[in-house]
Amino acid sequence: MAFCIRISMELLTWASLFFYSTICIGTGSTFVAGATPEALALWKSGWWNASINNVADHCSWPGITCNGAGSITEISPPNFSVGEKFGKLDFSSFPNLVRLNLSHQGLYGSIPPQIGDLTRLEHLNLSNNVLTGTLPSSLGNLTQLRMLDVSFNYINSISLKFRSLKNLVSLNLTGNNLNASTAPIIGLPTNLSHLELAGNPFDCSIPLEIWNLKSLVALDMSDCSLNGPISSNISHLTNLVSLSLANNQINGSIPSEMGNLKNLVSLDLSVNLFVGLIPSRLGQLTSLTFLDLSSNSFSGSIPPEFGELTNLTNLRISGCRLVGPLPPTLGQLTNLRYLFLYDNQINGSIPSELTNLKNLIDLDLVQNSLGGTIPSSLSLLSNLRILDLGTNSFEGSIPPNIGNLSNLEVLSLGGQIPPFLGLLSNLSNLDLNSNNLDGSILKI
Repeated sequence: MAFCIRISMELLTWASLFFYSTICIGTGSTFVAGATPEALALWKSGWWNASINNVADHCSWPGITCNGAGSITEISPPNFSVGEKFGKLDFSSFPNLVRLNLSHQGLYGSIPPQIGDLTRLEHLNLSNNVLTGTLPSSLGNLTQLRMLDVSFNYINSISLKFRSLKNLVSLNLTGNNLNASTAPIIGLPTNLSHLELAGNPFDCSIPLEIWNLKSLVALDMSDCSLNGPISSNISHLTNLVSLSLANNQINGSIPSEMGNLKNLVSLDLSVNLFVGLIPSRLGQLTSLTFLDLSSNSFSGSIPPEFGELTNLTNLRISGCRLVGPLPPTLGQLTNLRYLFLYDNQINGSIPSELTNLKNLIDLDLVQNSLGGTIPSSLSLLSNLRILDLGTNSFEGSIPPNIGNLSNLEVLSLGGQIPPFLGLLSNLSNLDLNSNNLDGSILKI
């Protein structure tokens, strides 16, 4: 004998993605009337791991959270493919839903306009799926929305009027097919704190509206085919902690007003078309831990003021046509772990102050015009794993106490085979080309 029960509308709506409207239980064994093979597989896997004799049991299903009245407030299913069933969900049956997380669920096709029925929604995550088409205008009905993440899909246009989302603080559209003509970034809420647009072919200059978002903490517009210069109005974004404009075609000089962004911790302007001098005012960004200005066309030398960036752990200014000597003030960056200054025209000798950088793991000065002798005091950098000084103009012999760098894995010096080679037990890569070092070649 078997009996059937009805379940609540919320439960029914969600379960109907996999079941028909009635669930039947047989005496002695459990079965699902009219269930698809998908549903049976999910049943067997324990996704719906609850007795359904009590309608409140759906609140104990993995990925389901309810309020005190048993109404569903959060949906975040375990890892299975929702796929096309997304468009069949009756969103109006979830009047109290606050969070919907369908990331990595195999969603495809367009975003159903009915999603605008979830008027209490605060967090919506549809990232890492195969969604196409437009961001529907109906999303503008979600006036309580605080976080919208549609990253890593194939969205190519925007119908949504962002100005209606007055509570939105985080917007992530990374990795879609948006461009300036079909998806203009306009009407953004001024209280946005996180804006991530990386990996979209906007092919335009940085929208002027961006500079009005004074609450921004994080802005990522890397790899967006941006062109034109950076406006001096960037100085308005004084709350910025993280800024990435890497991998674009931004030109002109770096505005000195960027030195006003005193809260910056991470700044990445690499792989652009910047010219002119590196502004000395960047040395005022004393909260920075990461600074990457690599692959640009600067003139002049490294500003001595960079020695004030004492919180830096990662400094990269490679491939930038820099000239002049290394400023001794770099020796003040005692938290530095990575120093990449390769592929420039830096000259002079290595300042002895660099040996203060006891936390350095990677020192890369290859392909410059450095001369003089290699300082024996480099042996004090005991944490070094990579030491790359190749393709320079060093003279004399390789200091033997370099053999004390027992953590070295990569060594590029140029010249003779050093007698201490056998001491470097972790060494996996050795390059002795392109310097003017002398000494005998040893049998090893």
